Amino acid sequence: LFIRSDRRQSDSLEPAITPGYMILASPLLYGKEAFFTGGTALDFARPVRGDVVLVEPPYHIGTPFIQRLVAHVSGFFSLGYWKPRFSGATEKTWERSLVVRRVIALPGDQIYGNDGVFYVKAKGKSEFQSEFAASGKKYSLKQPKDAIRDPGMVFSAEMPLLVVPDGSWFVAADNRQHSLDSRHWGPVSANAFRGVVMLGYWPFNRIGWIH
Repeated sequence: LFIRSDRRQSDSLEPAITPGYMILASPLLYGKEAFFTGGTALDFARPVRGDVVLVEPPYHIGTPFIQRLVAHVSGFFSLGYWKPRFSGATEKTWERSLVVRRVIALPGDQIYGNDGVFYVKAKGKSEFQSEFAASGKKYSLKQPKDAIRDPGMVFSAEMPLLVVPDGSWFVAADNRQHSLDSRHWGPVSANAFRGVVMLGYWPFNRIGWIH
């Protein structure tokens, strides 16, 4: 499919994407979605730092091609209000849902977390930069006042130094104290990307590009 629509149920990308927000994503920028194998071929471009992406998490249970096609079409024309149960549109089918995350680091980058912000040293560079400077993009994080500081705890605002393996990308939520991401799963491979999120289009008064 050229475009896929999705009604987000999660607050993981708040404040950019709130629960109930309808988004449009393109599987084509990162390549043609391989419906029968469940992955993607990165033919045209590769994810870059700051991209907001649809990702298939490691716990995801695949859905057959026909069911995915029905879910895409029904979700688009009903503004996400009606999707088959198997589409991952309800909490009971969370294991079939794709997640929206932000690309923070690329293959070969070094990355660590401090006070809820990631710092990245690009492959071949000598200095670390904040995730904002490294990506050249402006976006907001949902930062709690009572952030968890122990790096050994889930949802911690701190993360030890990690080198992103070749062929993998580090992705993270913007609402980091309430979301799972590469801090927990590890970096994801090219086959995990299901599209780049481009536009929010419903509610209509919030139509706009996703940054």
